[in-house]
Amino acid sequence: MVRLNQLQDDEPFLDPVPIEFTVNGKTRATNDLSKGKLTTATIQLPGNPTAVKIDPDETLLKKSSASST
Repeated sequence: MVRLNQLQDDEPFLDPVPIEFTVNGKTRATNDLSKGKLTTATIQLPGNPTAVKIDPDETLLKKSSASST
C-alpha cells in the first residue's frame, strides 16, 4: 500500500507521481497515483520491495534554474 500526503496549504498537485519499486532485483514503475491531497493505492507486487524510490528520475521534484543573457 502506498499513501501520498501533500502537506502544502494550496490546492493539490494532480500530476502523476512516478514511484519505482525493486523486488527480487527487478524494478517495477508506476505513475498513476495522484488523485488529491491524500491518495492511497494498493500496488500488487510479486514480493516485498527491497527499495522504493519516489520520483526516481526527478521529473516532479527537480530544482532547476535558467539564466538569460
